[in-house]
Amino acid sequence: NEAALEKFVKAEKAELAKPIDDRKEIWGNTVWQQVNVPVRSALTAVYFADEQNGWAVGYDAAIVATKDGGKTWVKQFYQFKDTNGAMPQMILHDIACTDANTCMAVGAFGLLITTVDGGNTWTSQPGPFVAEGSHLHAITKLDDGGVVIVGERGLIALTRDAGATWKK
Repeated sequence: NEAALEKFVKAEKAELAKPIDDRKEIWGNTVWQQVNVPVRSALTAVYFADEQNGWAVGYDAAIVATKDGGKTWVKQFYQFKDTNGAMPQMILHDIACTDANTCMAVGAFGLLITTVDGGNTWTSQPGPFVAEGSHLHAITKLDDGGVVIVGERGLIALTRDAGATWKK
């Protein structure tokens, strides 16, 4: 939702900013106020499925969510563990949602994680590009319900079935 997304911007020290509607406009036609989030990781992207439900992603595989239009945020970490049980530093670069329950986030080393329950659980989802080890940099939802991911080495991948299959 572009209207909701325009209301929020990334800020330093894992704080998000939200507009204050009842003050004089001073920047971008809106006055902004920082909002605390429950992580110290740098956040790299924010996405709102509607006016109330939004997510921000970033370093350390941090995922934070709001259900009240950005007034409060809760942690939704993806607990990634490698084959040795260690939790390597993972970076999520971007997130997109098709509705308030279904989202995909992309990141370093082909990381693609999804939720179908509003972020209560996040699941790693392999794609045809994961074996290449390419960093996935951006994801966007198309008007027809498809999802496009772009990454290193000229990667452009499209799914029209919620990630069950991908076309390069």
